[in-house]
Amino acid sequence: MKALVQAPSGGKDTFPFAVGAISDQGSYRSQNEDTLFHLQSVLASGADTSSFGIFIVADGLGGHEDGQIASEMTIRTVSSHLIKTVYAPLVAGQGQDSEIVPLSESLTKSVEIANRVVCKGTHGGGSTLTAVLLLDRSAYIVHVGDSRTYLICGDSVSQLTQDHSLGGRLMEVQGLSDEEVAHLPERHTLYRALGQPTSPEPDIHYRSIAPGSHLLLCSDGLWGLVSQQDILEAFQTFGDPQAICTRLANMAIARGSDDNVSLIALASKGS
Repeated sequence: MKALVQAPSGGKDTFPFAVGAISDQGSYRSQNEDTLFHLQSVLASGADTSSFGIFIVADGLGGHEDGQIASEMTIRTVSSHLIKTVYAPLVAGQGQDSEIVPLSESLTKSVEIANRVVCKGTHGGGSTLTAVLLLDRSAYIVHVGDSRTYLICGDSVSQLTQDHSLGGRLMEVQGLSDEEVAHLPERHTLYRALGQPTSPEPDIHYRSIAPGSHLLLCSDGLWGLVSQQDILEAFQTFGDPQAICTRLANMAIARGSDDNVSLIALASKGS
């Protein structure tokens, strides 16, 4: 019997990226203080199709329960604010007219609210944040701390976010590599994170993601032990983003990562 409806295979009415995600406690931590969030949606009406996605990695700070609570509060607050101020108006057909909050303002406000929630809800806990809001292939990135977002394009990998840590500052000022910074005890000391008395100013970036290019969001438990070349080879070897996540997480753990390992891979469906 001929099928009347066939499952889409990367066509116009599907989300432009395949998504995989892993958050692993790792071998040395008593619990997982990282939190992940990802949401994908597609609105297909007649000849018009639009896609929307939110992808977030948060790494809790402060140890044990406070760190886990802080990262979860960060994820819940940022995602709910972006859904309310960006996603809901788009679904309602309002777009970005004069009544709608600008994207940059929504991203900045989400961090401000999350910082307030973390301060009130924990005893000295904090969290990093790296989040990508996707409108079709337009990526809006909001970032605080030393979790990272990477762009994989062709044979290159570029770090789209800047680490708000002493290690990151040394890399920026002195040109040190990840490998050189990895042995410094103060490398993970953050000068900007959620949970501070004064709301941290987030970095906000915009990138148009070309067909065939990919994104990776991850906590420092991954990038501290996995190189950009490792990331590139994983994306080139595996078409399935869940397989990419498994490969990279296992690699970090096997190399002795002493932290939780969390990542979200977005593999482009376009060629």
